[in-house]
Amino acid sequence: MTMKTTINVLLYSYKGRFLKDVLTNLLSNQSGDNDIFVSLVDQHPLRREENFAEFNCRYNHVFWDHIYGPSKYRRAGIKYSQSDYTLILSDNVLLNKDWDNYLISIAKDNTVVSGNHSISIKQKDLFFIEKELGEIDQARVTQFEDRSIIFASKKVFNKIRYPEYIKYYGEEEGLSLECYTLGIDIVAAKTSLYSCISTEQIENIYTPFSLFHNYNEV
Repeated sequence: MTMKTTINVLLYSYKGRFLKDVLTNLLSNQSGDNDIFVSLVDQHPLRREENFAEFNCRYNHVFWDHIYGPSKYRRAGIKYSQSDYTLILSDNVLLNKDWDNYLISIAKDNTVVSGNHSISIKQKDLFFIEKELGEIDQARVTQFEDRSIIFASKKVFNKIRYPEYIKYYGEEEGLSLECYTLGIDIVAAKTSLYSCISTEQIENIYTPFSLFHNYNEV
């Protein structure tokens, strides 16, 4: 009997409004060819295990006022994952049908799949950069991470030092630099792979930490 490929999905959410929609979409649109395991980190005032019991996911409640940012929890999830592949997923992403087989097909050796657009970078001002995005109909090397989705094999993730010193902003830039120095290619998926149904909640409400913590260090 052939063993199925395993994918560990790391889903961090700060007071996410669409978690059930994202989880329902994630599991209903998998191909069925692979074993999918979901680890949910729910940073929220209330413990909500019963809300997500139907999804059979590993639930980890984090109180809303803990001062660690998303990178800390994503790094821990990568470190302890035993799956063949890991997908880091933001809590506002809806994936299209057979997303798992498609991601596996383009996640070659020494490659991270991240984002679903072409990217050009320009300097916004003295301290910040900004991205200009373009739609693409096939996978393309961009060499820039997008926190919406980050997908790679266990072997590749084991090489990467995830920038947990970053609270939120700077995570994409820090990961891009890390992959560049290691000679790891960053490939964007085709634009039709997924859509974002909102901006991340963490960008719109009060957080117990500065979203820009250590951004200038990157």
